Amino acid sequence: MRKHTIFFIKRLLTAFCGFCFVFPVYAASSAETIDRLLANDTPPPGVVFDIDEWDNEALQWAIPLVRGYVDRLRARFPGLDMVVVSHGDEEFALMKYAEPDFGSLHRQVEALVADQVPVHVCAGHAVMSGYSENGFIDSVDKVSAGVETVAEYRRRGFVHVPVLRP
Repeated sequence: MRKHTIFFIKRLLTAFCGFCFVFPVYAASSAETIDRLLANDTPPPGVVFDIDEWDNEALQWAIPLVRGYVDRLRARFPGLDMVVVSHGDEEFALMKYAEPDFGSLHRQVEALVADQVPVHVCAGHAVMSGYSENGFIDSVDKVSAGVETVAEYRRRGFVHVPVLRP
């Protein structure tokens, strides 16, 4: 039992530190950040699109927005590494059971992944909300903590782009 408690505390502290690392950057809008990147002569090491909404329908506007950003960035910087991290209730639209309501969204996410833009979902949030991490569609990558994943990409030099509703 003690081993599990220590593991939980370690994960909680890591997520908290990741949150502190990510949170202060939420000042600029997504579009402003993309415009700044496109104005540069050289590409960044990568871009991490951070989606953290508490509305299970938010991916219906967020994924098309990300797709537009990806297309614009790829036109300017071919081969730029980009990833998506979804770690709020919006990620539940990517569960297999949600196919009848969100089938079009599933195909949009699968298209992003096929275009070398991995989509990560937070398995920890899913489990804490009563879902199995195995319930997500096969094309997404399940990570233990979304905030921690965003922070790790930022440590690798990726530009953090919070995906905010326009």
